[in-house]
Amino acid sequence: YWIFQHVSAGVVPQFRYEGRAYKDFTVIIYCWTLPFKAYARYYEVGAHAITPWVRRISPQCVDPKIKTCSRMDLNLGTREAKLIDPDGYCLLLDEQANVAEGDGYNFFIVSKGVLRTPSLRNVLGGISREMVIELAKEMEICVQETDIQTYDVYNADEAFFTATSYCILPVTKFNGIQIGQGKPGPLTKRLLEAWSNKVDVNIVKQALSHLEEK
Repeated sequence: YWIFQHVSAGVVPQFRYEGRAYKDFTVIIYCWTLPFKAYARYYEVGAHAITPWVRRISPQCVDPKIKTCSRMDLNLGTREAKLIDPDGYCLLLDEQANVAEGDGYNFFIVSKGVLRTPSLRNVLGGISREMVIELAKEMEICVQETDIQTYDVYNADEAFFTATSYCILPVTKFNGIQIGQGKPGPLTKRLLEAWSNKVDVNIVKQALSHLEEK
């Protein structure tokens, strides 16, 4: 399951009745079944990342460190990506045409053994992103948090998304063009294995098992 936590400021001032007491905040916590069947096969064949025309909201407008439900740019990007490829995943660029993030996931590429991911200047610092960086350092893999352009992705050896649900999801195609050998790369697999060992759960096997259910 996912465990979701939503915290709001409660009823906004203009909708509060005079003389009535209101709480200063509202907390909602609920569970949602992980959609293993929706992404399990991508562990074997890789996902398709697509850059839509809509751009990520500028950090000058909304601080990307805020994990907000107001994600219109990401929602529009997802819709546009699905029009191009029903199985596609959106990967938004920022206003300077640097790679930013997707709708709930961060992005990494591997180039000549170096792991690269967009800096926190224009993306949410996801927990799964942090986990990959931590694992990479333990494995003595060089990590760079830096600007990434579409040119870098087209010429990368490997690529993958990170998110709470699938942890690490290989990406083998970018805007219709094959990345590297067109299959999940060795460093991606090593990181997935290291993550599985860390939590004592075979992440890939767990997801693939749901494809075998009747």
